[in-house]
Amino acid sequence: MTATASQPRTTRAPRTRGINTETLATEEEVAGRLQLKPATLREWRWRGTGPRFIRFSTKAIRYRWSDVDEWLDQQTQGEPA
Repeated sequence: MTATASQPRTTRAPRTRGINTETLATEEEVAGRLQLKPATLREWRWRGTGPRFIRFSTKAIRYRWSDVDEWLDQQTQGEPA
């Protein structure tokens, strides 16, 4: 349907149902935050350890910051001070 003088053009709200709209981080961003080399994250993915990740293709890997934070919490050892 096209807009006319009597009908203003409307835009649809983006569909977000079922989609997590959290900002995704690159391998380099996560490595920087964890003070690691990106190769370490690649090794962890190959071994099946490390934070959860999303693979769009062999070269397009992304992480949710919430998954990185959750993984970090799981790595915490010892009793709280």
